[in-house]
Amino acid sequence: MIVWYVIFYVGLILMASSDWRTRSVPAALTDTWLVCMLAFSYVYAPKQTLAAVILALCLALFALVTRGLGSADVIVLTGTVSIMGIIPALLALLLACTTGIIHALLQKSPVIAFIPHLTFAVLCASVASLLNAF
Repeated sequence: MIVWYVIFYVGLILMASSDWRTRSVPAALTDTWLVCMLAFSYVYAPKQTLAAVILALCLALFALVTRGLGSADVIVLTGTVSIMGIIPALLALLLACTTGIIHALLQKSPVIAFIPHLTFAVLCASVASLLNAF
């Protein structure tokens, strides 16, 4: 189970770093990471796997229609749901959108790297979950 979380967080940080520097994420990294997340999720939390797949399909359709989300954003959100579950992942998404909007307004830029904001939000949600456990 610890391997699951290590792969999750290391992958998130690598993708956030790549997105921040180049505004793109290598497909080999995102695809391999997502397959690992879904495989572990299927073993440890099958209901979360189904929620992640349904969310991925909805987000892929949304990304196709709006052309606002990139495929890496959809993959990271899918992996996040497979690990955290739908409600914590949606709360992390809300925080990521909030920090992303603030960043875009401060930078006066219509285009931002979203994965670093999502990574920050997931780390905040993870810390809050740990604090809530105690």
